[in-house]
Amino acid sequence: MIHYPDIIKMHGPPIRYWCMRYEAFHNIVKRKAQLNCNFTNISKSIAHHLQSVFCANMQSDDGFKKHRVEVGPNLFVLSSLNAVEKFPLVESFVKPNHPVLFPPWVLVNGWMYRTNSAIVLKKSFETISGYPEFGKIQKIVVQNDEVAFIVSHFNSLFDKHFHAFELHEENPPLHALFLLNNIPDCEPLSIVTSYKWNGISYVNPRHIV
Repeated sequence: MIHYPDIIKMHGPPIRYWCMRYEAFHNIVKRKAQLNCNFTNISKSIAHHLQSVFCANMQSDDGFKKHRVEVGPNLFVLSSLNAVEKFPLVESFVKPNHPVLFPPWVLVNGWMYRTNSAIVLKKSFETISGYPEFGKIQKIVVQNDEVAFIVSHFNSLFDKHFHAFELHEENPPLHALFLLNNIPDCEPLSIVTSYKWNGISYVNPRHIV
C-alpha cells in the first residue's frame, strides 16, 4: 500500500481503479509453479520463465506494431458502393473496390470500442461552454485496418454529486463521422443510465478532459 501516495500524486484520485487484471496475472505465475519441478529456487525459475516470454514478445515481428486492429464477430460486410448508399456519412472515409466492415466491437492497441459506448470529441478547453463534448458510437466502420465511428453528438454538464458528466443529446440528433486517429482522447467510456424516470446518462472519464 505504500505506493498509493505516489500513484495519487501522479494520476490524481484513484477513481475506478481495478486490480483484477493485475491479480489475474498471478494465475500465470501459479500455473508455472505447479508445472515446475524445481522446488529448490522456484522464484528464480518463475522469474526466468517470465523474462524469457517477455524477450520473445519483444523480438517478435509484431511486438511494436503501432496500429493493431481486431474486429468482433457477427459483423456484416458491404461493398464500398453499398456502404455509401446505406450510410452516406462514410463517403469521405471508404475507398472504392474494398469491402467495408461494420463490427459490433473493434480492438485497437488494447482499447475495445463498442457500439453504444462513448468517446471524447472535444476537450473542455476547446468548447465555449467549458465542458467536454462526447459522442455515442452508433456504428463502427473498418476498412483496411482503418477505423471510423458514426457517432451521435452529446453536450455535457458536470454533476458534482456523482463526480461524472451528465450527457444531453442534441435535438434534433446530430450524427457525424469521426476517424479514430483524429479523436483527441482515445479511451472508450462506458455510458451509465439512471434508473429514475428521467433516465439521465453519465460518463466518468478516468482523466481530466
